[in-house]
Amino acid sequence: MRLCLRASHAFIAQLVAQKAIREALWNCERLIETHHLKPTIKLARQYGFNLLNAIPMENIGQASSDVTFDESDRKRLANFCNIRWPQVGGTAAA
Repeated sequence: MRLCLRASHAFIAQLVAQKAIREALWNCERLIETHHLKPTIKLARQYGFNLLNAIPMENIGQASSDVTFDESDRKRLANFCNIRWPQVGGTAAA
């Protein structure tokens, strides 16, 4: 499972780097939805992992202020960092 989390983290980070923001945030939302499922919570507790660690918040936070990204993409990323992420129990990214 930890290998899958690292692969997901790298995959989403690569999507952000490629400026595929819609796809990156869609994958983040899939992880968030799965994180809230009862079987996932039980497995996470049993094996000591956090599914949300697969979301590369440091990359998303940096991209939200990167002027090479479209303004609309920066806004979507900033909203994810400042609104959505705290809703799921994460802390705001830089």
